[in-house]
Amino acid sequence: MDQVTFPKAVGLICDKILRAEVSLGEVLDHIVTAVHALFAVRRVSLWLSNGIDLEIVAGWPRTDGAHGVGQRFTFERRPHLAASIAEQKTIIVDIATTELADEVRAFCTGHRVSTIIIVPLVVYGQAIGVLVLDRTSDDPMFDDETMTLCSAVANLAAVAIHNARMHQHEEQLTEELAVATRAVTTSAVLAMVYHQIRNAAVTVGGFSRRIAANPTSPETENNARIVVAEVDRLEEALRQVHAASSNTQALQTINIELVPVIRRVLLRFDPRFSQAGVVVNFSPNGLERGSFSSVLAVASELEIIFENIFENALDVMPAGGTLTIDCSTHNGFLVVTITNSGQPLKPELAERILNPFVTTKESGTGLGLYQVYQILSAWGSTIRVEAPPDSAPKFVLSFRRR
Repeated sequence: MDQVTFPKAVGLICDKILRAEVSLGEVLDHIVTAVHALFAVRRVSLWLSNGIDLEIVAGWPRTDGAHGVGQRFTFERRPHLAASIAEQKTIIVDIATTELADEVRAFCTGHRVSTIIIVPLVVYGQAIGVLVLDRTSDDPMFDDETMTLCSAVANLAAVAIHNARMHQHEEQLTEELAVATRAVTTSAVLAMVYHQIRNAAVTVGGFSRRIAANPTSPETENNARIVVAEVDRLEEALRQVHAASSNTQALQTINIELVPVIRRVLLRFDPRFSQAGVVVNFSPNGLERGSFSSVLAVASELEIIFENIFENALDVMPAGGTLTIDCSTHNGFLVVTITNSGQPLKPELAERILNPFVTTKESGTGLGLYQVYQILSAWGSTIRVEAPPDSAPKFVLSFRRR
């Protein structure tokens, strides 16, 4: 045997596929390629068992359609392969002296196969299939050392197949979990919308009837304010539900100057901040000069991020306070740190605050910060919450740059 080919052949199996970084089909192709290169036989085929029958899943040479990839056979039709799997041992079939099914003998005769070497694929004590090596009388003979090496390569291949199957199964479970999560989230959204609409409708209906019954009452103005407030709350809930359920990944990111966007949203919030006694300290630190604040974002959604965070700041500072916005750069990201002077956030809440339906407000939807997280994630950007025990939380937004 040529010892130079051994590391290369084993490398085909070990490189990536043992870590399940390629598909199962690629793993199978690598295995038959490696075995063919290593043992220099006429043909190699890989058979896997599902407990009911055997299927040819890969073969070399690929240009030779006779190896029959995709064909299934019962154990009874392939007794030597079944015996190799059941007994977990290598079986050598001499074509000249062994009783074979007519189709097998015809195949061997047509391809000048003189010996069939059947090597079980064993992983964690279980045989999952076999490697079948068809050698002609012109191919090298297999000595004991070669047979031992062949079994070792087969065991390595079995581990690679097992890992690829597990990875494939994990991906399938991940997708199923994502589908289930979307279904659960949709149900939760619908339930929340139902309660918001019901509560608002009851309130609006009750106070509207009061106004209609006695439009000149001294309480009419106050009742009208309550109706307007309930309608505003309902509209806000519906807006957040719509935004949270949007597929932001389908939208194209472009280069956008971030500092002017923050200024624009702050100008819009200025009357509300003033009324609530909130003082804003915004430090862009010169990043607005020379396009240093350019980030990859979706223009229609960038303002929503800061609207939600500023709304959150107003909610946690009902008696006034300070909102601090600081800009910097780090590892190629533009980092915006937003701090308010509201109450500290409990550690257990800080860990969940970016999840949907987690809120500190009795009438909140818990979708505002989740929406921020969802939008940023779709852009390759991030948000994290730092919650010191004795001070208000910090929202650290890291925007991916061009």
